[in-house]
This record gives sequence, C-alpha cells and structure tokens, in this order.
Amino acid sequence: MGHDVQSRFHHRSLRHVSLVVMLLVLVVAYGCGHHAPRSAAADPEIGSLLEQFLHSQEKLTGGRELNREREILRGDLDQDGDADLAVLYSIATEEAVPVSIYLGVFRNGGRSHAFAGRIYVGFGSASSLSYEGGAVAVKIAAQAGGDSEAVESTAWVCRLDERQLACEKP
Repeated sequence: MGHDVQSRFHHRSLRHVSLVVMLLVLVVAYGCGHHAPRSAAADPEIGSLLEQFLHSQEKLTGGRELNREREILRGDLDQDGDADLAVLYSIATEEAVPVSIYLGVFRNGGRSHAFAGRIYVGFGSASSLSYEGGAVAVKIAAQAGGDSEAVESTAWVCRLDERQLACEKP
C-alpha cells in the first residue's frame, strides 16, 4: 500500500511537471512572433545590427539613445511571410527637450535584415509599439505645452510598401 501511494504521488508530480513544460513551450512559441527581448541579445545578428544602427543614429543626431526606452517588435510588414524587425527608440540631445522618438524598420531578407527606413514619430516619454494586421502601430504620449496635466497623443501606422517604409497617421 505504501508503494502504491508513492507511485500515485510520483505520477501526479510528473503530470504537473509536464503541464509546466507544455505551458513554457506555448509561451516561448507565441512570444517568438511578437515582441523581441529589449536587448535582442537572444539573436546575436539582430543585437549587433541594432547596436550599429543606433550608434549611427546617435552620431547623426548628436544625442544618445536611451536604451531603457527601446522597444523591439517582429512582424511581417511586407507580407512576404518573413518576420521583419521594427525598433522604437528615443534619442536625447541637449537641444531637444523632451526626448525625440523614432521608428526604424529592417526588412527580413531571409539570411539577414536590411535597413528599410526610419521615421520621426514625435517627442515625449510614453510610447507603445504593436503589430496589427500586417502593420506596426506606434502610439506616443507627450506633455502638452507647459501644462503638466495635459497629455497629447500621436499615432502612426507603418508598413513596408515595395521595400520602403510607408507611414500614415490614422
């Protein structure tokens, strides 16, 4: 009887472990097609690509990229079946207060990603990036004028048309 109870306990423990493993697999599988890690360290090619790109943006603007504000997303923006890469990033300069926010997009060429374009989306500190129906949706909120209570929001919808970044305000 003691052996039977021990066997049932062992079987129940294995069942719980297998459910946890299945849940982790689903979370990882679902997450791979959406938001990438902030640092993109999981993929050395993408991490290196983004670091080079953002370093060039710092030189171009004379500012510094605020890594903590960076959002990275993968989604098929040109409808070719491959996940492209979008990065929402903020650049702080001495002249520009508040912080300037940009969207950079990289087309997936199968073996590597190629720069497809960037757009200035506004200024502020609160922003979000999402993949919706084959496009990247960008939303930012900024303080309105000198009023600490008022918030203005701006939205953009961007996709890759004929390998160029095309954005519009909805």
